[in-house]
Amino acid sequence: TESGDVYALDSIAGRWVVFDKVGNPIYALLAPDDGHLWVGTGAGLIKIDVASMMQRLYTRDQGLSDNEVHVLAREGADVVWIGTQTAVLRHQPENMPPEVRIVSVNGKAPAGGAIPLLSQTPLGIAVEGSDLATPASELDYRLRIPELASGWMTKSDEHWTLDPLHPGRYTLEIQAVDGSLNTSDIQRVGLNVSPSVVLPGVGR
Repeated sequence: TESGDVYALDSIAGRWVVFDKVGNPIYALLAPDDGHLWVGTGAGLIKIDVASMMQRLYTRDQGLSDNEVHVLAREGADVVWIGTQTAVLRHQPENMPPEVRIVSVNGKAPAGGAIPLLSQTPLGIAVEGSDLATPASELDYRLRIPELASGWMTKSDEHWTLDPLHPGRYTLEIQAVDGSLNTSDIQRVGLNVSPSVVLPGVGR
């Protein structure tokens, strides 16, 4: 649409699914035969995971020759041709995507259950990624906490610091992305945030 939205009809559920504010203008769409919808826009290439509706933007910084992507075509089951304003690129996903694991949150390693935290304590998150073709230092990482409804944050670092969370139960999600647009499985860990206890007279 003119607003940059993409609509897909879920024929089984009988409803429209909207991917909002994907890009403006939208020049090209490539159907999700590989589980991903590819969208060529005037500001880069968008790869959408149809199952999770997670979006990833690729521009010159990720290897495109130009940010305007006008043409998309598929070759076989896993090769995508990308036509920008200045060149044509051939993208073939790896058979072995990157991997990522959550090392710790505030120094506490996931041990099969939710990690306990206090509400006034910032979150220190450590992750570790690996990939056969991309050095670990060149991987990008995506993080989100769905309960905050703030979308994905991307960073090229294995250490994150986030603001304290309000008391409640949350899920931390992490994903690694390599230089060829391949993504790891999403790793998750629960966070149980309890109110911080302030003792009367302390700090006065």
